[in-house]
Amino acid sequence: MYGHLYFGGSVKSYFEKKIMRVLQVIPGDPGSNSMIFARRQSLEIQLNIKYLSVFDLEKRSLKHILKSVNELKRAIATQNITLLHAQYGSSTSLICGVVKLTSRGPIGRRLKLVTTFRGSDLNPHTSNSFFRNFAQKASSHFGALMSDHVICVSNETRKRLWWRCQNISVMPTGCDTDLFHPIPQKEARKAISPLVSLPDGKPLVILNAGKTPDFKGEPIVQDALKLLKQQYGIDTYLKVCRNDIPVDKMPTLLNAADVVVLASLYEGSPTILQEAMACETPVVSTRAGDAEQRLCKVKGSFIAPKRSGQSLCDALALAFKYQGLHNSRQVALQECAQSVIVRKIL
Repeated sequence: MYGHLYFGGSVKSYFEKKIMRVLQVIPGDPGSNSMIFARRQSLEIQLNIKYLSVFDLEKRSLKHILKSVNELKRAIATQNITLLHAQYGSSTSLICGVVKLTSRGPIGRRLKLVTTFRGSDLNPHTSNSFFRNFAQKASSHFGALMSDHVICVSNETRKRLWWRCQNISVMPTGCDTDLFHPIPQKEARKAISPLVSLPDGKPLVILNAGKTPDFKGEPIVQDALKLLKQQYGIDTYLKVCRNDIPVDKMPTLLNAADVVVLASLYEGSPTILQEAMACETPVVSTRAGDAEQRLCKVKGSFIAPKRSGQSLCDALALAFKYQGLHNSRQVALQECAQSVIVRKIL
């Protein structure tokens, strides 16, 4: 897609790789775990083109927008950038849209803009005020209008756009399938034990709730596990991740788990689902985001038809009772591997 914007085809030749200069704009503190999936994607792209740099947009509030616009314009001029890629909507896409309107690429050539929408930048937030929700969505839609091409991580995300609905690529977030790979469960549980106390004999269920447990469905999952014990006699241990597990330990934790569960109200393309697939750990999920599309070919993982305790309970029971072969890593390698996603972007 980078190549189509400039060369009418994918980036293949040495000449094309050499002259294309891409600046990816990523929100958040680069020293934190914020947007780590976007940073991993940038590293993968760097292996395929001559010049790609990252602009870290650490301050995105309204009072900092003008300063960020000027700093970004200076970076574009200094590095002779030909293509700008906003790795998120909201104020990130707003700033990039303003910069595109007021900047030129090398030799006066018009700067190209690609924007990736990741779900939370377009989905409603129940914890936000009406004004904040409106401002966030308006900023995202302005960024979409200014973009030469838009990437949405799921069809659900694409449907939330007001315009640019034809000039869109839909592709999942992707995951690092070299980092996330199967290891023996006993080995993983021993390695993760200093961080997570695992009771003997109980299956381990993982829920990644972050800082929004209600939005991610923690109460629903707890109800489901109570019903699972009452109705099916399966007593489990629930580990709720609240940004308390170091990033480098997540592959180990996912391999230690018996099931990863997702019960979100909305999603884009949940990375933990794809990472669990790469580790060949079963997944039970609601239909949020692209979960149904990701799991439709996966054996041993199940979709809960409704976002309710009973529906999740029944799907979890199916996952625990499944005795067949698992193929989730094979599907992940074909559809979600970061290298596959990067080839589509190029």
